[in-house]
Amino acid sequence: MSAILRASGTQFDVDAFLADSSFLAMNVYRKGEPSLPVSKPDGRKNARSGINVEVSGAGFDDIELQFKEVFFFMRDHANELSRLRDFDGVENLCIDFGADIYPPGYSCFRFPFALLGMAGKLKLDLELSVYPTDSEDESIGDDRRLELEELYEEYLADSAADVEQGVVVPSRPLPPSAKSTSFVRGSEGLS
Repeated sequence: MSAILRASGTQFDVDAFLADSSFLAMNVYRKGEPSLPVSKPDGRKNARSGINVEVSGAGFDDIELQFKEVFFFMRDHANELSRLRDFDGVENLCIDFGADIYPPGYSCFRFPFALLGMAGKLKLDLELSVYPTDSEDESIGDDRRLELEELYEEYLADSAADVEQGVVVPSRPLPPSAKSTSFVRGSEGLS
């Protein structure tokens, strides 16, 4: 898991939101419950409630694929993301990308304008968490990467008339094969 949607707030009723949501939370925590319920049940308590939803399964070594999967996720689930953003008690809402950095520890990551425009339209913060690593791992499937790259480029080309001031305005449905919805109830995901 690499790109994670995170929502939290001191008065966020996570159970009420999830009861009617298509999102599958990979992690749910509630204010007042132990932060580490198994290892330290009497330890520090959560100061807020929240959920984490996996948005991209691409590895830390493939930030470009994360960008594409997150773009399609935001496009496909704009209504549910807006509902979450506006849900009573939500104070923090962001998508956190994870990336490897290799010795000597310098890396540069550029966020595509279409991704930033979509996030801005939905009023979502973007965050980048970096993790030091010793070696590169080529475990991501090339076929999946190429499929998403082609669909992403096709979408941008076909939607060029909708791009205004760097913001992509969702106006045409994506082809069914572009939907990266394997993390949502009732979806079939990518093949």
